[in-house]
Amino acid sequence: MLKATLLKAAGSAFLQRQVTANPIARRVAGRFIAGNTLDEAEHAIRALNAGGMSVALDFLGENTESEAQARESTSSYLAAIDRIQDRGMDANISVKLTALGLDIRRELALEEASKVAARGKEVGAMVGVDMEAAVYAGRTLDIVETLKRDYDNVGVCVQSYLYRSRDDLDRLNRLGIPVRLVKGAYQEPPEVAYPEKASVDQAYARMLDARHPRPGHGPPHQDPGRPPPPRPRDLRVPDALRRPPRPPAAGRRRGLPPPGLPPLRHPVVPVLHAPPRRAPRQPLLLPLQPGENQLRTG
Repeated sequence: MLKATLLKAAGSAFLQRQVTANPIARRVAGRFIAGNTLDEAEHAIRALNAGGMSVALDFLGENTESEAQARESTSSYLAAIDRIQDRGMDANISVKLTALGLDIRRELALEEASKVAARGKEVGAMVGVDMEAAVYAGRTLDIVETLKRDYDNVGVCVQSYLYRSRDDLDRLNRLGIPVRLVKGAYQEPPEVAYPEKASVDQAYARMLDARHPRPGHGPPHQDPGRPPPPRPRDLRVPDALRRPPRPPAAGRRRGLPPPGLPPLRHPVVPVLHAPPRRAPRQPLLLPLQPGENQLRTG
């Protein structure tokens, strides 16, 4: 109930104006949003770095409605990469393909994402691609696979609550594409995603174990010749979550993740700073906490 309310609120331009204008609302939103500018984002990144965490910086503003808006979003991502490198921060960026024009033309999103990936490769920075609503999953992975041919610094986010994720992660593993595993928090129909949190948690733990097994629980699935990835040291997954999730309905699929962007060491720090446009048709990506960084709210 709360999740549905938050997602609906995220699409309200009026609410966004109220949050940014109201000091009390800004303090509440400050738990999830780094700020309106790169300067404010830098302050948040440095605070997280001081706590021993790396950061993936994200810009709010999905579903651009013109090529001009998409190119402006690209400029924002490029500026973020440059700031991170110039100031020596322990961070990378995470991009949304709908912010780069995926709703307009696939070719436009690929062109703009290539610019961001090229800049990242030039300076030695990782560029993560966010996984948005389920309707974008296939197109997102197709573009990431295309980017991988020229840019080895590109990774992608995968959501454990989608039934299709097992096949997606197997595909990404074969291609050697880094993955950041999250649970996911879009309001998806039960035909495509686990509707219950307990099932999502169990799927997450099973997928994580498939790549980062506990001692004595078997080797991970990996390409021949690739050294086994280290299991994240800060991971604490209760054994109760490792029980198999409820049997899925016909046609549902599960996944196992390859190595890549550390799933727990890169909290997303979104910045409320994007080209002006009408209220987004999709909710905004905001993090919960390190290790569980998919909460969408206004």
